[in-house]
Amino acid sequence: MKRSTLLTLCIILLAFETTHLVSRDIFERLPRLEDEFAYLYQARIFARGDVYIDTPLPIRAYWQPFLISLDGKRFGKYTPGWPMVLAAGAAFDAPWIVNAWLA
Repeated sequence: MKRSTLLTLCIILLAFETTHLVSRDIFERLPRLEDEFAYLYQARIFARGDVYIDTPLPIRAYWQPFLISLDGKRFGKYTPGWPMVLAAGAAFDAPWIVNAWLA
């Protein structure tokens, strides 16, 4: 294996591990902002093979910013791109790993 290839691989692994440690130790693998909750919520819905879920009742008890309840359907208000990417990790109950891999 070439030295430059080995160096590149080491840098990639270092970036992955650093991102993983920050996610685990600093952020405790939890979203910090409301829009992050909406992304994760929608990713979990996508991971189970759905586009939306039925709106839980009573609606006011389950209110959350950036989630929409319309005609008995509940979903995130953002475009589905990032939640679909996160769904790959959410399917294995590890959505945090997506950021680590993309680092």
